[in-house]
Amino acid sequence: LKRNLEKGKVHSIINYGYTKDSNNLMIVDETQSIIVKRIYEYSLNGIGTNKIAEILNSEGVPTKYNLIGKGTLTTSNRNSKSKKQTTTDKSNIKWSGNTIRNIIVNPVYKGVRIFGGIEYSCPVIIEPVMWQMVNDNLQSNRNNSGKVVDHKYLLKGLLTCGRCGRNIYGKRRTTLKDNVYICSSKRFKHLNCKNR
Repeated sequence: LKRNLEKGKVHSIINYGYTKDSNNLMIVDETQSIIVKRIYEYSLNGIGTNKIAEILNSEGVPTKYNLIGKGTLTTSNRNSKSKKQTTTDKSNIKWSGNTIRNIIVNPVYKGVRIFGGIEYSCPVIIEPVMWQMVNDNLQSNRNNSGKVVDHKYLLKGLLTCGRCGRNIYGKRRTTLKDNVYICSSKRFKHLNCKNR
């Protein structure tokens, strides 16, 4: 693996925005790199990761898994005691805020691959200065860094949705009158199970 990295070769699944040539050398994928650049520009302009994901989904931009297209992906709900697992066909996987955030913080896009604590160079999609600006902005952007909660939700991690099985989380009503528990599927329009 180390020798391959030194030569600029890739193995297994390649980061979104990249592909490989006939010699397994990592190269920029022209189509996907345009999406990566858009993600960084949106983030620098203060658009949150969930909103960026929503934009890409509404435009029908394929994810890395959509492009692979074969097989399934199994995820487990870490916040529930039952550790319920969900299996999704890779061709149906949508963009999520977490995926967008992972693209933003990944140093590979500024030309740095890290393996075993050692840095190796790779093709650049985002100039290092731009990469740093976007990552600095990510820290200060309230939409991206998450809200500071001033109310302790005692049932956090204990409740699951009776309709779709996803975890239920606490949320403050916009009127500030009280706090409610809602299904996490409401965070994504395409997943909303409509459970009130």
